[in-house]
Amino acid sequence: QDATVTMTAVRADGNSQEVTTIVPHNNSLAVNAGETFFELGSGAGYSVFISSTEPNLKATAIVSSLAAASGNSPSAGRAVPMSDANNTLLYTYLPNGEGDVSAVVVVNTSAQAADITLNVYAGNTMAGTQTHNVPAHTPWAVLVSELSDGATGDLSVEASSNVSLVGASFVFNASGEPSMVAAEAKIWEPKITPLTDDDFYARDEAKEALGKMLFLD
Repeated sequence: QDATVTMTAVRADGNSQEVTTIVPHNNSLAVNAGETFFELGSGAGYSVFISSTEPNLKATAIVSSLAAASGNSPSAGRAVPMSDANNTLLYTYLPNGEGDVSAVVVVNTSAQAADITLNVYAGNTMAGTQTHNVPAHTPWAVLVSELSDGATGDLSVEASSNVSLVGASFVFNASGEPSMVAAEAKIWEPKITPLTDDDFYARDEAKEALGKMLFLD
């Protein structure tokens, strides 16, 4: 059956607009963000929260660089399901310098303001950090060059908070052509180290020493 879809755009300054529309059964709907959220006018970008009366709704966002040689260079990225939200996100490839410009966007998905920390890494070395208090349901967008304390090359960013986050990265090459990739949730896994022969030897020695202690007068 048809789906009733609600889209809520939220700017970093807190301004927002909510729009409800219908997506026909087994069909798709394409909307122009500027025309749909006209009340927000021109200015900084915004995050869009989408909810639907029907499950399994998929969404894609397309951004275009008007500064590219073609005058309109598009890039598409998938909408991030709320089930993928996490309190730690990874932005794994962010080239910085030699004509490349990278930016990260992180969104506070919770109902309250929260501190979000962005740590920039050049390999295994931290190259910069910044913490910002982000209002509820609001994006924080920042250029990697503003975070990296002068570091260039292929960088990465880790976003962390005590609330659930979603995010995306944008990379523009020297020709102004964009790419857009969703940030990945960082899943913490226990490190399991296999026992070696030396470990078993040390364990047997400890058992033998314990046995002698137990039989002491």
